[in-house]
Amino acid sequence: MKTLFVITFTSVVINGALAQSFNLGPCPKVNTVENLDIERYSGLWYENERSFPMIFELGGRCVTANYSANSDGTVKVVNSQISSITGSESSITGTARVNDEACNNTTCGKLIVTFPIPVIGEVDGTYWVLETDYTTYSVVWSCTDYKAFHISYAWVLTRDRNPSEAVVKQATSLYENDNPEYIFMTKTDQENC
Repeated sequence: MKTLFVITFTSVVINGALAQSFNLGPCPKVNTVENLDIERYSGLWYENERSFPMIFELGGRCVTANYSANSDGTVKVVNSQISSITGSESSITGTARVNDEACNNTTCGKLIVTFPIPVIGEVDGTYWVLETDYTTYSVVWSCTDYKAFHISYAWVLTRDRNPSEAVVKQATSLYENDNPEYIFMTKTDQENC
């Protein structure tokens, strides 16, 4: 039990130090896509912007996410990147599923993503699609409650590695205008991939 506490506490401290949005209280209520079409959402997305990286994204450039439907109704998630330090490619494969409880048994944009983490095992995280047009951009948010506080992350994904300024402006306007917690975004390096 003590080891679990140490791992959990360390994870919270590390993620909290890396997260852009560390706030008191529970995760705020946010609107997501009402009827997320997994088939249309599937395929390759390029990470255009993100809040400070999660631990597995440190030093990552040329970051992509590839989604494909599994036969059991879940979604295969493959996140890939190139290390800015070593130049080596890496990826992690997980599974996403609609959070039936949060979506009241509909196909809303609230997903739970599970990734295998060495030593720790499988770890769940939230993946909320706040807005997408399926063909050019997706605005994604994640929030984790830790009783008295919460940590949130944000991403802007695009279908093109180098999208137009208009597409990026459309996507980021959601965070600037409608998000309950403004999150400072940094551009992901997508050059020389």
